[in-house]
Amino acid sequence: MTFGKPGRPPEDRQRRQREIYEAVSPLILAHGSRISMREAADAACLSVGGLYHYFPTKRDLVLHGLEPLARRRICADEGQRLSELLRRSELSLVDFFVDTTLRLVAFMRPSVVAALDLGDNTLQQTLDARWTTDVGEMVDGFQVLLPDASVAALSALARSIRREMLGVLIEREVDMHVVRADLERLIGAQVSSVQSAVAA
Repeated sequence: MTFGKPGRPPEDRQRRQREIYEAVSPLILAHGSRISMREAADAACLSVGGLYHYFPTKRDLVLHGLEPLARRRICADEGQRLSELLRRSELSLVDFFVDTTLRLVAFMRPSVVAALDLGDNTLQQTLDARWTTDVGEMVDGFQVLLPDASVAALSALARSIRREMLGVLIEREVDMHVVRADLERLIGAQVSSVQSAVAA
């Protein structure tokens, strides 16, 4: 049995949830979990019923940025973008890693604000699991950027970035230009250090 209208391609539900969540994110950042589903639906240009089709509860909506599947999808999309950029040789790897990190932080921040507002233990569980995984994923990614660096040096860099991003996630007021500059400085210093060691 097939669902949907004939001739219409199947819906990418995860992508649509992300679009809705990102449309509602400014409200979540401003008001935490105190937003109404009517306000969320208006922000996403949906009916309330349409919003409930994608997010059965308000909790599902406001905590979407902490959902492992949603974050994995962003990482998969970024991995695809990396492959395309490498094929076209249009890439600054430092810029790519900074952009990807900032995208994930921007995606997660509204849900962190909502989780803090709810007093929800989901935040602690997610951060514990996510940050442990992130160090390994970052080390793997940085090996593309710094193939001559030791795993210990890359792990130290990943932990430094993780600490920086954790602070950004829980701060209410963040200047993302400052965060970008901090990330570029952290990664740039490691790139310079590795290049100096290789040249010596």
